[in-house]
Amino acid sequence: MKTFKPSKYQEDIFKWVLTGKGNAIIQAVAGSGKTTTIIEIGNRVPKDVKSIFVAFNKAIATTLQEKLPNNVESRTLHSFGMSLFYGNTNSRPRLDNEKLFDTIIKVLDDSIISDEEQYKQYISILKKTIPLLKAEYIDYTDFGEVNDLFMRKDFEFQLDEEILNFIKETMDRCKKNVETIDFDDMIWIPIINNFKSHIYDFVFVDETQDLNRSQFELIKKMCGKNTRVIAVGDRRQSIYAFRGADSKSMNNFKEYFNAKELPLSICYRCPKSHIALAKEIVPEIEAWDDAIEGIVDNVSLDKGTDKMIDGNLVLCRTNAPLIKVAFALIRENKKAIVRGRDIGSGLLKLVNKYKAINLNDLLEKVMKFKSLQNDKLELIELGEYDRRKKGILMTAIDSCDTVLCIAENVETIEDLKLKINTIFSDKNEGIVCSSVHKAKGLEADSVYILNYELMPHPMAKTDEEIEQELNIQYVALTRSKRELYFIDGDTK
Repeated sequence: MKTFKPSKYQEDIFKWVLTGKGNAIIQAVAGSGKTTTIIEIGNRVPKDVKSIFVAFNKAIATTLQEKLPNNVESRTLHSFGMSLFYGNTNSRPRLDNEKLFDTIIKVLDDSIISDEEQYKQYISILKKTIPLLKAEYIDYTDFGEVNDLFMRKDFEFQLDEEILNFIKETMDRCKKNVETIDFDDMIWIPIINNFKSHIYDFVFVDETQDLNRSQFELIKKMCGKNTRVIAVGDRRQSIYAFRGADSKSMNNFKEYFNAKELPLSICYRCPKSHIALAKEIVPEIEAWDDAIEGIVDNVSLDKGTDKMIDGNLVLCRTNAPLIKVAFALIRENKKAIVRGRDIGSGLLKLVNKYKAINLNDLLEKVMKFKSLQNDKLELIELGEYDRRKKGILMTAIDSCDTVLCIAENVETIEDLKLKINTIFSDKNEGIVCSSVHKAKGLEADSVYILNYELMPHPMAKTDEEIEQELNIQYVALTRSKRELYFIDGDTK
């Protein structure tokens, strides 16, 4: 069995955690062994203390539980939140992701709104705002705080007393209904209803850069007077600002828990030549002394697909070019999938939304929608449209391009739907084609990058946009364990 040899950074972390006081947040670069570090801390803490490891998803939580000692629980935040319902209510809640929509309809029906267009508008407003109010743990009864959210998100509607009353009534009903809950309620209801919680001596937190304020509050419920919170994350792997995620989550967590920052800067995954590229973006990342030199090279698309074998990873800033590569691989009788079942579901919604009579009718409507989004992007560049909507517009255009690309290989709408269902998957099998956003946490011996000139994307103009794009580039460059190839030529 291989003996664990901690790095200088890990030794400092172990020493501080086991002999110091207070909370810590570990800034862990890509491939630095953050999970190994947390497991080793779990194995070193005294066996008579009660600890919990809050994992990013169920699969990680299950795997970690097998590696951690018995005195350390491993679960997701949603699982922990769900457990609090059992100890604080007289029922076992039923999960229903339509709860919010159903509640909105009941509230609006009770108000007897006669104008059908206004009724639909209120549904849209409430569906968009309430999940954000829950995630950011905002006082939904306070006009000023809710209006601040409206201003920050630049919604296409203004807050007034009537909308606020609908928000309050809907959220009050969600709060009181603990028999039926949705995914957001697993986090929000235990904190808004002040459920009693188990208290731990140590709380270990993973992927801190992706947490929101409500999740902070749920973690706080695990803590007593002497609890120590040890969090890990990588602020340079925060790449979801286009979805409304808080790119400052690591800094906010550090402040919220008054945590000391500790570095974990040696990458054990990547060869030295790859780290040299990543270092241009993240200067603090270091290559492991025993790392191989590795390969960095350019290849044509044809040679690239010839070389690709099962287990390889193909990355791109956007999804549409990945479709062409996946189909090229399938024509060569190679197994290939595009990562992201939720992306496939989104494309099916786009297809179904138009109620087209045939494939040509559908494609005309998709191209018209894409053109409208491109017009809005042009208005942003002219300063006539809010640039905070740029990420949403770019995602919409990519979805249109992806549908159009898949449609090149089919003759009917039903065939298109079948192709979408077939090609999109979350299973890591065959050759995995993935957007960089979907590849976070993945690694492979050989990684191929398409359209590298789009990292950073040329449309990124503001400091925040450029920072996000550099983070995306950094994630892409740090997935490979041996070979990194940049595919030449236009694959858009």
